[in-house]
Amino acid sequence: MDIGSGTILLSIIVPVYNVEKYLKQCLESIISQLNEEVEVLIVDDGSEDQSGEICNFYASKYNYLRVIHKENGGLSEARNVGIENANGCYLFFLDSDDWITEGAIKSLLVKIKENSEPDVILNLLKYYYDDSGKEESCGYVFTQGLSLREPIDLFYELLHVHGIFLGTPIFVIKKSFLHDNMLFFKPNLFHEDNLWIAEVFIRSKKIILNNFELFYYRKNRAGSIMNSISFRNIEDQIKIIEILSNEVKESDDREKKTIKFWNSKIYRAIIRELIRCGIDKYDNNLLKTIEDKKDTFGIYNIKDAFIVVFMNFIGVKNTVRIGHYLNGK
Repeated sequence: MDIGSGTILLSIIVPVYNVEKYLKQCLESIISQLNEEVEVLIVDDGSEDQSGEICNFYASKYNYLRVIHKENGGLSEARNVGIENANGCYLFFLDSDDWITEGAIKSLLVKIKENSEPDVILNLLKYYYDDSGKEESCGYVFTQGLSLREPIDLFYELLHVHGIFLGTPIFVIKKSFLHDNMLFFKPNLFHEDNLWIAEVFIRSKKIILNNFELFYYRKNRAGSIMNSISFRNIEDQIKIIEILSNEVKESDDREKKTIKFWNSKIYRAIIRELIRCGIDKYDNNLLKTIEDKKDTFGIYNIKDAFIVVFMNFIGVKNTVRIGHYLNGK
């Protein structure tokens, strides 16, 4: 990679919304590792607590840290504002309740400089359980064989890795690649990562793997959108399945197979959420839509076959009711 003097190699984009309890830890973890090749762009998405003031404090102290205040528009819109305003060649989207590990920035800069302008650098992570304070590694590594795969085949293989975390923060991505392929985040969409990630793999030409645990991912945080379930939550996941299915209608068999598998995982997550929370609170039209998509579930092992048989003979609603009952036991 031809790097000129003064080039910003990496922009760390931190969308912020009402995270005053966690924001200092996030920003301090970055600041302790910064150099002239890195900038931090904080997008305050209309916070109503002290998050905005915390952002301003750090921006006033460090000239490589910028803050943009905007009206609340959601995570996708905040990330898009970050993409448009970032100066870095590569972008790293860090959630504001997470924080980076020691040596993370150095690891990324080495990967950027050593490789011939990859579209994407995929990284590992560590987990932090907010309710217990427990830390643990992600439990897997990228093998040498994975590094030789073409992006769409890599996606398919990663979907078979037990416990794999496929979320936006593990993707460090070339800004020009995002612009050239119009890979912005879809506003007003829950689980927008599921759509964006699939489209990144579909359009990428070169992905490299970095066996470095880049950040701590905070799990079980009270009030997190990931810990809530709603009509809209499920409805948007169905929308993503439909969007991706339409995108690959004219694609080759490898792409169709991979997106079918990814859609199956999204659909399974819907069924798990319904089993966990119960089905009676949901609108009949939504339940009919879920029923209509049951072929998305797919069969990938022997246990899947039993669920598919149940759904085909007694329907999704009754299958979920039985699952919810057994889950309560």
